[in-house]
Amino acid sequence: MAATRTILSPNHYAGWTKGPPRAIVVHSTRSGQVSFTDAQELQATINWFSSVNSQASAHWVISEVERVRMVEDKYPAWHAVEHSWEAYGIEVCQPTRDRPYKEGHYKNLVSVCVPYVKAGIPVVHLPTLEAGDSRRGFVGHEETEQGLRDGKSDPGPPFDWPKFISMLKAETEEDMALTQTEFNKMFLAAVNNLKFPARDDAGKETSGGHTAAQWAEAAHLARVQIIAHVASPHAAGGAVDIEAIVAEIQRRLAD
Repeated sequence: MAATRTILSPNHYAGWTKGPPRAIVVHSTRSGQVSFTDAQELQATINWFSSVNSQASAHWVISEVERVRMVEDKYPAWHAVEHSWEAYGIEVCQPTRDRPYKEGHYKNLVSVCVPYVKAGIPVVHLPTLEAGDSRRGFVGHEETEQGLRDGKSDPGPPFDWPKFISMLKAETEEDMALTQTEFNKMFLAAVNNLKFPARDDAGKETSGGHTAAQWAEAAHLARVQIIAHVASPHAAGGAVDIEAIVAEIQRRLAD
């Protein structure tokens, strides 16, 4: 779903100079105002992130009824110190640490996360996030290396991680997962589209058909091609067994 509002914050870096983001950090807003409604908490957060004096921002602020875009995805937001360079940041409205999250919070959070999953972020709740490690997925601010160091507590115990992960998987798996038949078709198309001179087993160029060795090479190149351009955005669905397809093609070529 698109943003219900777009109010761009000036607080962000110029670009992802350290590589594409690999994770999503989930925050809660925590104004500390016990009397605030969800709408008041949202507006207070928008106001704070809109001020250059705050030195803070996030890509999205999520309320029960709104999805407010505050930093475009092409920029790193200022949300988690060193992790700002490797993760998108999303704030969920929660005035105080004991305020429960409502169904609308989860639904709107899932909605803005779907494009990130389609772009390759796995639907996995990470136990932590350390600067420079290779883990990919979703993590709470309190679970990050920076959050642990600085005593962060958001999104806290009221945030139901199993519920969120389950909802996000339900929203993305059908679209993300390629069937084996679909993948086989793509794989064979890639093999057949690879062009190189026919050679015999001694390496001499011929005018005849391809040798088994060449087909094995084609299968390898096709595998690389599909991993790079087709399969990787769908990895979260878990339906693509690339190695099995390679083995089957090579077995047939050997017959």
